[in-house]
Amino acid sequence: VLRAAAIARGPSLNGDGVTARGAGEVAKLRADCQAPLIAALADRGDPAGMQAIITASSSKSADVRLAAIKALGKVGDVTCVDVLCKAIADGKGAEPQAGADSLRLLRGDGVEAALLRAAKAAKPAPRAVLIDVLADRKADGAMPIFMAAARDKDAGVQVAGLKALGRLATPADLPALVELLVSANSDAARAEAERTVVLVSRKVAGKSAQADTVLAALKAAKSGRARIVLLQAAGKIGGSKAFGAVKAALGDKEAGVNDAAVRALAAWTDAEAIDALLALVDNAKDKVHRVLALRGAAGLLASAERPAKRKLEIYTGLLAKADRAEDTKLILAGRGALDDPGALKVVEGLLAEPGVKGEAELAMVNIAGRIVASAPDAAAAAARKLIAETRNDRIRQQAQGILKKVKKPQK
Repeated sequence: VLRAAAIARGPSLNGDGVTARGAGEVAKLRADCQAPLIAALADRGDPAGMQAIITASSSKSADVRLAAIKALGKVGDVTCVDVLCKAIADGKGAEPQAGADSLRLLRGDGVEAALLRAAKAAKPAPRAVLIDVLADRKADGAMPIFMAAARDKDAGVQVAGLKALGRLATPADLPALVELLVSANSDAARAEAERTVVLVSRKVAGKSAQADTVLAALKAAKSGRARIVLLQAAGKIGGSKAFGAVKAALGDKEAGVNDAAVRALAAWTDAEAIDALLALVDNAKDKVHRVLALRGAAGLLASAERPAKRKLEIYTGLLAKADRAEDTKLILAGRGALDDPGALKVVEGLLAEPGVKGEAELAMVNIAGRIVASAPDAAAAAARKLIAETRNDRIRQQAQGILKKVKKPQK
């Protein structure tokens, strides 16, 4: 107990040679005392204890090794890079993560140069970790390593390189990043390359120009595969130019390209895509494409700036074309945002359908709540129907609240 108390006071002790004397005691203690002493030496932040801690990093005790690896991030210098890289490559349990965390903290001349050399020489698994460390450190001179890693044959290294590029690349790197996207040879690499291209494209000043590099590559693309991945990226970047390119690819003679365009359009987040989606709902030959378009249109209409009457017409049309309960539910979710009494009649017709009854009730009570002031009689009639028929206590309570507002209008 006394020894533990003395060790705990270590970080606050003053005087010349305190750290050196403490470091000299590390190897003499039992393993259960070495780890807390190492932690205390690290908290002092005095490099005088570094050599003893380096020695402890190869201890037979897992607890001592882990404590030493963690400590080196606080008191180490460039001479500790190899020790910590070894912990990443060969360590057990929590040691690889601790080694990486200490490398993120390590300061001093030559550290980043040593890390760059280590990353180049490392085997695939530790190399991927070191790439992540370099990205966290925003290390000067690391971009060539990231680019090389993004082209590596090892999937883990490739994804690590692409993630680093997504964080640190600039718009000037976009041509190379687009090339990486087109040449990606696995689903994981392709997904990460797409994410990277989208992230870096959004760093371009001016939204209207953000998709320019991808669209230039799309225009020059000769293979269907390249066009597909570029359309997908353009859809996620967004903007009017990208929308035009995606819309132009609808109906492409190559089925995969057409499919990519439909999916990009269905995931569009701007209301400019509504009319194109509605046209797809009416004209698409593929059932899956019609469903995707219907869902996309329903999602956009909920927040689109359209007259309530026009929204009601569109929602009514979409409901008539929805042949699956999950699609009807999605459309009903948007309908609940309407403030037109006419919407109540359409929703009421769905109360008898067990598969969507809950969503229809919710849409109905939401619409009624929105029209209490403008159409109190219609709101009250809807509320009474819900109170009489629903088995949902929350819906009943909301409906009762609507009736109270109708009977006692708000001032």
